[in-house]
Amino acid sequence: MPVSNATFQLVRERAIYVCEYCDVGESETRGLLTVDHYKPESRGGSSDPNNLVYACFRCNLYKSARWHNSPDDVPIWNPRESHRSEHMVELPDGRMLALTDSGRVTITALRLNRDLAVSARLCSQQRDVRRATLLKLSDAADAIAGLGTDRSGMSDTFLDDLREQLRLLRAIDDSSGE
Repeated sequence: MPVSNATFQLVRERAIYVCEYCDVGESETRGLLTVDHYKPESRGGSSDPNNLVYACFRCNLYKSARWHNSPDDVPIWNPRESHRSEHMVELPDGRMLALTDSGRVTITALRLNRDLAVSARLCSQQRDVRRATLLKLSDAADAIAGLGTDRSGMSDTFLDDLREQLRLLRAIDDSSGE
């Protein structure tokens, strides 16, 4: 049963517009995501906001009506009850590594290490590095500019080179769609 628009917006805003399972954002998918019933309605789950998760189409599709059948079954990680970092961590190569049994089940069931998800995480990591580099270069340019021009022209040449590198990095960052 679909949730009301007000409930959809509440779940969406609470998730800060990203899939609570895989962390892909609306801006990356170029559209709204879906609302998933953590405990499926077919298994007795309700449309109470505490049972609703903002999810991308893939995670929602892969999770489907999955539910643990017995107390011994390991459940999929519930983003409403604990933070992702308690169950899994992103590796430098873009893959997710399970830290708990629930993390392992979630990574497997939702296919969080599928090729496109790994590629998206790598792109995100690269964007973060570029932004950090831009910030450092901008701070360095400001610091050098504050030195003044009485340093025998050396700081001016260095500052010009630094500004050119900053301009090129910003152009690269702008062309990447950000």
